[in-house]
Amino acid sequence: MVYMSHGKKHGVVSAADTKFILKDVIINPIMRNQTLRGIPKIFITVACRGDRYYARDGEENDGCFTSKLTDIDIDYSECIISYSTYKGFYSIRTGKGTYFIQHLCDNIDEDNGNSDIHSLFAKVNGELAEMKKQVPVFKSTMSKISLRDLATKY
Repeated sequence: MVYMSHGKKHGVVSAADTKFILKDVIINPIMRNQTLRGIPKIFITVACRGDRYYARDGEENDGCFTSKLTDIDIDYSECIISYSTYKGFYSIRTGKGTYFIQHLCDNIDEDNGNSDIHSLFAKVNGELAEMKKQVPVFKSTMSKISLRDLATKY
């Protein structure tokens, strides 16, 4: 699942008609669903997580999300949660789109589904950190699996 929006500190993201904590409203209910246990899930959030910049060259900021785990019935196994930027910072975009999504798509195309997902996210994180634009973060409980495996097994 990819969620692209505007955001603030403390996990608040925007929808057309409201603001909410994405983890509480979308991620946790999916992770709590018993029929989805054991099935890999990838959550990508492209949104600001604060109001600090890594660098600023005429880019615009994007949006935010974080939350505290409050529900012990949630099974976070086989899950990747990826944030386009580190907590407290803006997520940056240009006229061509967000740096994070552009690099993620480029690396998926280049890799052709062969690398494991952890390596793919780590490569994107490294590229963006090296550019000094933003530093993405991902959390994973997923076993070593490639995009090709995800497409054929599930």
